[in-house]
Amino acid sequence: MKIILSRMLLGLVVLPLHAKDQPLLTEAEAQTDDGRSWYGLWPSLTKEALAQGYEIPLPFGVSATYINLQRNVEVKDVKAGVNGDLKNVSRFLAVDTENEVQTGLIRLDAFPLPFLNVYAFGGRIDNQSEVDLNITIPGPGGGDITRDIRVFPDLQADIWGAGANLSGGYKNFFASFDAVYSATDLGGAFSDTVDVWIYSGRIGYRGKIYGYTTTLFAGAAYWDSETIISGSLPLGNNNTLDFEVLQGPAKPWNGLVGCAVDVNPHWQIQAELDFNFDDMTMLVLGTTYRF
Repeated sequence: MKIILSRMLLGLVVLPLHAKDQPLLTEAEAQTDDGRSWYGLWPSLTKEALAQGYEIPLPFGVSATYINLQRNVEVKDVKAGVNGDLKNVSRFLAVDTENEVQTGLIRLDAFPLPFLNVYAFGGRIDNQSEVDLNITIPGPGGGDITRDIRVFPDLQADIWGAGANLSGGYKNFFASFDAVYSATDLGGAFSDTVDVWIYSGRIGYRGKIYGYTTTLFAGAAYWDSETIISGSLPLGNNNTLDFEVLQGPAKPWNGLVGCAVDVNPHWQIQAELDFNFDDMTMLVLGTTYRF
């Protein structure tokens, strides 16, 4: 049975709302000097925040992001059978898999409130895996027959999702919390999408470095991504080999560090590195245009 496993992450940088250490603007100055086209679902709150000296990014953004993820996936249970008669075969099958996932995404985001950013995204993934299968079956005479198989499945699939980010701060320091949902359509022999929730928190500094407004941050993320992947493979004569695989990350927690640089009020570049000092490394690179 060919097992293809993939995991996806969206750790994207969102500009924090924070109070600038500068003289406050009047409400009239905030409205005329900011140049924004939309003040959100609660315009008076946004204008008051601007008048009090809070820095609020322009309301809309379009981002292009590249993600390279390397992570081990733990296969916890495997069921297989012919024509839907599934039986647990985990005691006969040990699976060890390593994945490298490259992803390109386009994201649209908006600030409906000064402290809340919401976004939606879509893109394409390329998942390359190294899967080691150890198969043990009863042999004649009471002994076991063991066979090791190594396969290198490659999978391209569509991904989409949405998320929200809460942030706030004081002077040059901020904290934020992000929750993102993504779905990956594996297609082919697989009958389900892979659903992933990722929760992350960040604390950091935002201020001028070499004349550019720069954001530096560190934090942690939790991947709520254990899922069952099911599907079927044709065997001929109108028969199918059906399967269900329960799988998830071996270690769902990871740390992260990153930075973002505002080239000007419209353009920002971002970089983030996620890691757990063991079986997971992820690099996120992106650029955003705000208007």
